[in-house]
Amino acid sequence: MIRVWVDAIKMPFFTSEISPPQTTFSIVVPFRNEAENLPNLLSSLADIDYPNDLFEIILVNDESNDNSLAVIETFLRDRPEDHKSWKVLENHRFSGSPKKDAITLANDRASNDWMVATDADCSVPQDWLTLLNSCIVENKPKMVFGPIIYPESGPLENYFQFLDGLSLQALTLAGFSRRHPLICNGANMAYSRHVFQEVEGYKDNNQLASGDDIFLMEKVRACYPESLYFLKSPDYLVKTQAENSLREIISQRVRWASKTSNQPNMQVKLLGLLVFLTNLAFIFAFIGIRTITQHLWTFVGLILAKFIIDYAVIVSTAGMYRKKLSLMKYLVCALVYPLINTWVVFLSLFGSYSWKGRKFRK
Repeated sequence: MIRVWVDAIKMPFFTSEISPPQTTFSIVVPFRNEAENLPNLLSSLADIDYPNDLFEIILVNDESNDNSLAVIETFLRDRPEDHKSWKVLENHRFSGSPKKDAITLANDRASNDWMVATDADCSVPQDWLTLLNSCIVENKPKMVFGPIIYPESGPLENYFQFLDGLSLQALTLAGFSRRHPLICNGANMAYSRHVFQEVEGYKDNNQLASGDDIFLMEKVRACYPESLYFLKSPDYLVKTQAENSLREIISQRVRWASKTSNQPNMQVKLLGLLVFLTNLAFIFAFIGIRTITQHLWTFVGLILAKFIIDYAVIVSTAGMYRKKLSLMKYLVCALVYPLINTWVVFLSLFGSYSWKGRKFRK
């Protein structure tokens, strides 16, 4: 964790001058039953400050059975002055991953050079494409990732996701800082459409429901190891909605964890194993605390060291994105985290998960 902390801090902020708009973008958003979240997303997309003729917005409906389409139709009808190019497509299923099918379809129907992906439960910053254009002009990458964040307000479940998201951002920053990215997030991801076609998209992994981000990153990194970039800037931050219940939180984490065994990066597997064993040891030690009274202060010291180091990493990451932490909420979430993490690992190895009204197996 200290290594992650140091590497994340060493990752430089993107501070380049703003380049004149020249890159063309196709924003792709797959959605399924997102009527509640779509208004925030659509408003943020409509407020993007970038020349309208240089980008389009592609919304791919993945068999929604709520009124998501009606929400989109109403939004666009109420904005007759909006000169942006909006496309609404119906997903064409051909694999075991609805989301990868939707992204593949959007790539086939896109008109522009760069694909920019986010999720339907997100909202994007106004300067999203402006900063991305400057990054592309200056660094000539093949693929660009950016930060995401959960809301810290609301119930404790929200704060747990806020902290968990910051820990994942720290690990993401550390990997890119060392030029050996470990994880990424498809809610703030951009890539050359030609590179997507060159690596044949999700071929060889589209039987897995999740992993639209990490598997594509690994394929691009295999061809262009020096051409992946993380745009570290609080102004490039995509905000995502928190899950509403502990059951939904666990289901989401199981979906994320289910792809780990299929990742080609051995470091990610070893890191996941280390995190799991650490949290499992924490649980066993706590259960057996009465039988180790002679080592009680050693146990307390190790737990304090873990809490302090983890807190330092998360505080540092929060500060990068102009956020502050509540120490009391952190302590509560830190005590609960080992239980959730251990349960998620077991479910991802031996169970199935439900997502957006569908059931998937590992």
